Amino acid sequence: MFYNLLLWLLYPLFWTASHFRPPASKTLVIQNAKIGDYVNASILFNAHPAQDVLISSVNQAFAKHDSRIQAIFVFEDYRGSLLEKLKLATTLFLRHYENIYLLSPNALSLFLVQCAMPKHKATLLTYATKRYEKSLMRGFKIVKHSKDDLTLDSYWSLTSLPRPKSYQKSPFEPCYQPKPSPLTNPKAFKIALSLGAGNRIKNIDTQTWIKMLKIFEKFPSELHLMGTAKDEEIWSEITRFFSPNPPVISMLGKLKLEEVPSYLKEMQLHVSSDSGNAYIADCYDVAIILLAGPCYMPEQRPTGERTLILDSNSPFVPLSFIFKAPYTLKETQLFKINISQEQNIHAFVTKLYKDFQSSLSSL
Repeated sequence: MFYNLLLWLLYPLFWTASHFRPPASKTLVIQNAKIGDYVNASILFNAHPAQDVLISSVNQAFAKHDSRIQAIFVFEDYRGSLLEKLKLATTLFLRHYENIYLLSPNALSLFLVQCAMPKHKATLLTYATKRYEKSLMRGFKIVKHSKDDLTLDSYWSLTSLPRPKSYQKSPFEPCYQPKPSPLTNPKAFKIALSLGAGNRIKNIDTQTWIKMLKIFEKFPSELHLMGTAKDEEIWSEITRFFSPNPPVISMLGKLKLEEVPSYLKEMQLHVSSDSGNAYIADCYDVAIILLAGPCYMPEQRPTGERTLILDSNSPFVPLSFIFKAPYTLKETQLFKINISQEQNIHAFVTKLYKDFQSSLSSL
């Protein structure tokens, strides 16, 4: 309710000042979620020229290398005092946006959009929207989003543009190339394993990883470990019970976030839970095996044709949704796979491996 009252006090000032701004021309996309959601939001970056973004600090690594983006505003830079929030509101107002697309609505972000006074503003009404937040949506184009709606569809519906046949996602344009470029063997069948996720309830259990590794070792391949230095603990636990052959190539903690896409795009297969890396790999047509665990896949998932999604066998799922997700759970059987799913993994990798060998022989 605080931002409702604050807007009531400030709205006359912003409304009066709005008559003295130059013509509107820019577009602002506001997405305060983490990597996977940011990658999905990137479908809007091609919708209009002259894009600005207001984002979480973790995604600044992508935005600063993106030719589609002009100005970058970071939520964490303004999360201190009320004065800092008002400074951000004034800055956005002075940018004079024609369009603002708010993908992660909450009281603060709705307040900021109202103060910015764009020509067109649009946001999502979700299953997590609170009553006092609805009152801050006055004047918005409202797109209703349920758990059964694909986020990509809901995001695009914020615009007034015709829906494309397929959505073009990319964390940045062009793809950032680190110097020196990642050294990978072009003749090796490369499998990337993203061990951890930002939300720990999405971490695949040790025994499930071992089952999958036993399948992967049936194919001559390179295994590449992806993740942060903290994910070394996950790998150490796996190797207590299983020694992969051949040894893996560990990139844990060795890559900056902006370097991850150029590395992942060299892979033939990416394996993980519902993590940011899965959505990055999806941008570059890398084949994906994704274990759903607690997540509800009809709402958000990789959309590439070469994607194998393994639903959880737990009777307690789904538990995690895009706009309402727990970060602690007592349930530990979310990622267990059965024999049928193991067979599906083997068949999926077999086809990928044969196709890869065929592509090498045709060179």
